[in-house]
Amino acid sequence: MRGLIITVFLMIFGLQVNAQRLPEKPIQKKENMPKQQLPPRIISTEAGSDTIPLRQVDGTVLHILGSGSLFESYTETIDGYTIVIAKDGFYYYAVQTKDGNLLPSDVRAKDPADRTKKEQKKLASLQKHLRYTGETLEDISKKKKDFYHDYNLQIERSNEK
Repeated sequence: MRGLIITVFLMIFGLQVNAQRLPEKPIQKKENMPKQQLPPRIISTEAGSDTIPLRQVDGTVLHILGSGSLFESYTETIDGYTIVIAKDGFYYYAVQTKDGNLLPSDVRAKDPADRTKKEQKKLASLQKHLRYTGETLEDISKKKKDFYHDYNLQIERSNEK
């Protein structure tokens, strides 16, 4: 069970980092598939509600929650601040741009008990539970629709835990 949760988290984490890119050659397009071959299927399942310990680049541990789907995934601290990974490899609290994208702020993510008073003050100005909106969400929706159409995918939802 714990292995499944970790696997799902790693899938979500990997997709969050690459949310704006599709794989170069994920699977054959339907026009290249032999007639007798059934289209590939994707089996999706919800991420568990358990917290997952994540080791930051400096070795500190951050407890996180993951949610989302193949194209739209989110990672939050245990008290609800959305976090994103930056180029330096650290997770930072997210801020939202005018076009609806989520970018790292200048404050590294920490568990609530490990935050300084200065970090707590900065967090008071940040919104919790941020999600993609506007143009960014439209782009994600279009990529998702195109992906499923181009590769003739069938979706199966698994509720197994």
